[in-house]
Amino acid sequence: MKPFLFLSFLFCLTANGSQAQNLYELSDIQTIELQFEQSNWQNLLEQYYAQGQGQRLLATAIINGISFDSVGVRYKGNSSYNPTFPKKPLNIKLDYVLNQDYQGYTTLKLNNGFKDPSWCREVLGYWLLGHFMAAPQANYARLYINGAYYGLYTNVETVNKSFAKKHFASDKDNPFFEGDPPQDVVPPPDCPPSQGASLNYLGENPACYEARYQIKSDTGWNTLKDLCYTTEVQQELAPLQMEIDRFLWMSVFNNLTINLDSYLGSITHNYYLFQRDNGRYVPVVWDLNECFGVFLHLNPGSPLNITQAQTLSPDANKDLPNKPLLDLLLNHSRYRKMYYAHYRAMLEHFFQNENYLAKAEELQDLIAPALQNDNHALYDYNSFQNNLYQSVSITGPGGNTLSIPGIQQMMEARTQFLQNLPEWQTTAPAFTNAYDISPANIEPAGQLWITTSLQDADSCWILYRYNEADEFSMQTMYDDGAHQDGAAGDGVFGVALLMGNTELQFAFYAENENAGTFLPYNATYGYYRLNLSADIAINELMASNATTQADPHGEYDDWVELFNNTNQLISLEGYHLSDDPNQPDKWTFPAGAQIEAQGYLVIWLDKDDGQQGLHANFKLSAGGEALYLYAPDGNLIDGVEFGPQSTDLSYARCPNGSGAFGILSPTFWANNNTACLTPTTEIQQEENSWSFYPNPVIDILYWQNSTPPSQPLEAQLYQLNGQLLKRYYLSSTQGQINLQKLPKGVYFLFIREQNKVFKIVK
Repeated sequence: MKPFLFLSFLFCLTANGSQAQNLYELSDIQTIELQFEQSNWQNLLEQYYAQGQGQRLLATAIINGISFDSVGVRYKGNSSYNPTFPKKPLNIKLDYVLNQDYQGYTTLKLNNGFKDPSWCREVLGYWLLGHFMAAPQANYARLYINGAYYGLYTNVETVNKSFAKKHFASDKDNPFFEGDPPQDVVPPPDCPPSQGASLNYLGENPACYEARYQIKSDTGWNTLKDLCYTTEVQQELAPLQMEIDRFLWMSVFNNLTINLDSYLGSITHNYYLFQRDNGRYVPVVWDLNECFGVFLHLNPGSPLNITQAQTLSPDANKDLPNKPLLDLLLNHSRYRKMYYAHYRAMLEHFFQNENYLAKAEELQDLIAPALQNDNHALYDYNSFQNNLYQSVSITGPGGNTLSIPGIQQMMEARTQFLQNLPEWQTTAPAFTNAYDISPANIEPAGQLWITTSLQDADSCWILYRYNEADEFSMQTMYDDGAHQDGAAGDGVFGVALLMGNTELQFAFYAENENAGTFLPYNATYGYYRLNLSADIAINELMASNATTQADPHGEYDDWVELFNNTNQLISLEGYHLSDDPNQPDKWTFPAGAQIEAQGYLVIWLDKDDGQQGLHANFKLSAGGEALYLYAPDGNLIDGVEFGPQSTDLSYARCPNGSGAFGILSPTFWANNNTACLTPTTEIQQEENSWSFYPNPVIDILYWQNSTPPSQPLEAQLYQLNGQLLKRYYLSSTQGQINLQKLPKGVYFLFIREQNKVFKIVK
């Protein structure tokens, strides 16, 4: 979803093939092999760890069949590392000597399942969190060392400058901190007391902050000091220093999932801070092996017992002097309502319906064979089978016995407790229709009207921005009959906005006296997009091409297809393609480049710009990235941001030339509409099963879904030519759509959030 940094990818290919599977694909277990020349590699790694100098042992790494020479390996971890453990966590740096990466990733972090017999907490936690804010990807890997199976590991994406650039559309060298006190730095005696990386204001002496945070950028201490001052002292300026919504989601997640080894708990740590180009800080949650109630120290002293954890108040620690962030968010009237709106959304969409448990069971089914054969596992297989549901006892590092609560055991009782709180008994605003937009033909920077319909709402706002680099602005909407909203007081709220030059990104927030509600449910990490149909559109791309289409030189490289939406030939001479918004002229179309009227043009993104034809000087990352098309004057024509890609499936517009992007069967140099109507089995992995009838339809189209959608869904009705006709709002298991006024013909019904397209005949 967010732009990714692309690093040069140098590797030796094995005979198995030229493309690799996605490093963080959740449904696959990665295969990682390390080959050390030294037979005493374990002793050497232990010596390096004890010395604490960050020294690494050279090895050859083979990741999913792709070989990397001279990688640097070291043990990592604090409490998860112990010289007596049969399996120790590893940090593998691919570019330690050579400039090489795997799908843009240069560092692998492999964790040993410490304090998590269920083997679900990290991967499940990041999966859940990733629906609401930028979070590391995580899955599993089988590790082999010098030819022998060494066991199963969790494979967690590194939070580094590349991560920040990928997710936050900002300069990777901006101020960047880890919210963990360095172990070897003692604060000066005149520093105010504080508890970990608490965001307390510690005065003007930078040394006070250097003892509480670890800097990951060249500069930034003054901006961190300003953030802390605002958080604790001048809270009315907080929106200028931080993106409030991201900190709300972090706080909701920590509390709901009893993730106390975090800002919420006694140590106040395990998060990162990154300052975006817009000057505001955003957080990234880190280290989730003890979430779902393993670490139970809410405050210094005795830990909570299981019942206390299950009944932890959503307001926990909001009035402590060493938790100024919680004071800011939970003692401010509007932020508090937003906090509870987010809390309700996370609870409803993942815990009340037990989606978390279904995902955990799916993960355990995936990794069970790998664990059965794992002779280095920290805990036995019976504990793995049981700990998802109930407490198990394990032996800790010092030989002491620890009780690890079951995930379902914790969350089932916690969900029941939360549902009975007064905050869940009040009536919150409810959106009854997502939105409508007029006029139908929107011009760049032209005025448009947006309306949305609600029940039980006193006020409504639209949250909007024009690109990924901006923070959302908040504009009041009106139910007064004077803003294209129908009659005054009818529950329809309207507002006039200016369209952006290429797009508008927006969400909604509504309140009454007691509660608030967002739309979409995971706003503002999730949002709606209104795109202009560019004359020249990025129509389709492939970032992992193994067998789909070779270039004229017989190489299976990345490619992008452009489409000319006009009836005139357009010269592309002087236009630019780039994967970096800070370098719009990264590759320039040569003299004579053009695209025919209603025609297609393919450019190979292969770093082979010396080859004859259209070959750009950069590649795409299969792990996710962005691609932009710029006019000769530097104005953005079109752009697309995409997440992890599957090999030999394309990311394409549906309908062709103007619709939203989705994963489709490739239609190289051709219209996408056929693929839109016949999605592949791999694409249709959603749990819900839709039916639309009668089809062909005369006037009323009825729809059914086997289970209620886990979120409000937007259905868009398109003509075959790509014109958007109407949006509908699907939020239950059945309903109807009135198509009486439509002429006879063939239409697309596109369910936006699920990437599903249905052919409707009238």
